[in-house]
Amino acid sequence: MIFKVFNGVGEAGNIGIALLVGFILLVLTRALYLGVFHPLARYPGPLLARFSNLYSAYHAWKGDIHIDIYRCHQRYGDHVRYAPNRLLINTAGAVQDIYGHRAPVKKYVNYRVLAQQAPNTLTMQDKIQHSRRRRVLSQGFSARSLESWQPRIVSQLDRLSQVIRECLITTPSSMENGWTTPLDMARTCKSPVNPEI
Repeated sequence: MIFKVFNGVGEAGNIGIALLVGFILLVLTRALYLGVFHPLARYPGPLLARFSNLYSAYHAWKGDIHIDIYRCHQRYGDHVRYAPNRLLINTAGAVQDIYGHRAPVKKYVNYRVLAQQAPNTLTMQDKIQHSRRRRVLSQGFSARSLESWQPRIVSQLDRLSQVIRECLITTPSSMENGWTTPLDMARTCKSPVNPEI
């Protein structure tokens, strides 16, 4: 059928034209799906972001993705479609809905990059392994456990504040253009550890 239309082109040309038409139909079908029928199609966002990751990749390469995300939220509201399969949500309730203990949200595939050879509770995608580790860790973060650590933490913070105050005593010789002498926190914090902890 399509080959008869292009009779004078030859068999190789007909195959090339058929491949081109097939590719164009594939692109148009994909664009129609992403723009109209995709589950995220109802959310607003930059036009190119609906169809490709190039929009977010460009801003990541440019180094202003955080500024662009802020602008998108200013323009489009709390829910922004920032890529074909990426929805940015800027509400306080979303934290619990997405990252909460019982949230029905699967972690994005790219979390594997963060985990590398040492997966942890933040990057772990397997819910069973995550719940095992969370159960062990949650004991240390219970209200009773945190309250028992409070006096020791406050004591160490007071000690650190005192060390910083002592190091920052300003004299006319330590001032350069209105600034105090820089403080090397690594050296300052290397003081002996409190045996109480």
